Amino acid sequence: MTTPAHGDIGAALRILRTRAGLTQDEVSARAGIDAPYLSRVEGGWRDIRWSTLQRLLSAIGADLHQLSDALADAQRQAQAPNDG
Repeated sequence: MTTPAHGDIGAALRILRTRAGLTQDEVSARAGIDAPYLSRVEGGWRDIRWSTLQRLLSAIGADLHQLSDALADAQRQAQAPNDG
């Protein structure tokens, strides 16, 4: 089993956030972080601390099981061929 890269975690957070119908501004305000930071995390450009991940999951209304499922979805999406 491989450890997910921070880009995978960011993509999983984006999946969870969009499934919850929330914007980056809403989630960042709830989690007490800057929206540009959340954008960089979701884009895979920034690492994330465990405490920040927990705050983001709480702001989204998700748990670790849902994050795990979203990680699997993000990894499948990254491996899927582009139709464009």
